[in-house]
Amino acid sequence: MTVYKKRQIVLKNNIQRIELFGYPGSGKTTALQNLAEQYSDFTSQKANVVFNVRNSFSLLKYMLFHPKFFQLFKLKKHVPTEYSEIYRNTIFRFLLRMMVAEKSIKNNRKEMVDEGVLQITWSLLLLPSIYSPNFDAAKELRRIIKDWWPKENILVYYIKINSKEYINRVNKRRRVHFFSKEFKAGNQKYHDIGQELFNLILQRGKRIYRIQNIDILNNKEL
Repeated sequence: MTVYKKRQIVLKNNIQRIELFGYPGSGKTTALQNLAEQYSDFTSQKANVVFNVRNSFSLLKYMLFHPKFFQLFKLKKHVPTEYSEIYRNTIFRFLLRMMVAEKSIKNNRKEMVDEGVLQITWSLLLLPSIYSPNFDAAKELRRIIKDWWPKENILVYYIKINSKEYINRVNKRRRVHFFSKEFKAGNQKYHDIGQELFNLILQRGKRIYRIQNIDILNNKEL
């Protein structure tokens, strides 16, 4: 067995959670399915949690033990009125995903998710970054990392594809994220700020987690 393969086995054994990170519609779910063969001891999960009565009570309990959630709702002031409902739902999705990740890690479950901690953080900071010139994304990211990001050993696969391929993928989807619509329409603010925020979160994530690029076109790690 080569030194490289031994190192890969050690890395896999130490990983507690695997997540995908990339633009909406960039191929995270497809990548998750492909990676499932490589990480057969991990259970593949969709990140979006059904918001039913049981989960509502669980989330309420989670929020009571995490009073800093109030800080998240203060971010709404940076978002235009027409996006208020979307952003409120993003905050709740953020809390739900943090709750599920925390519970999964606590119970030593080995799970792979198509959208994880980095992804929902990008969604949370996206609209304020685009629409509020006074919004300090780097400052808010530091706060979120300190207050919310798990400190456990997480492996993050990030997908970075060129604009042409991204639009091709968006065109094939039935449901299209509002970011994807604006990106496809040539909205430069969405394009530039979305990428800047992606890079910022990726940069900070590398200080805490194991980050691995994945070539979605050729289905291989880089």
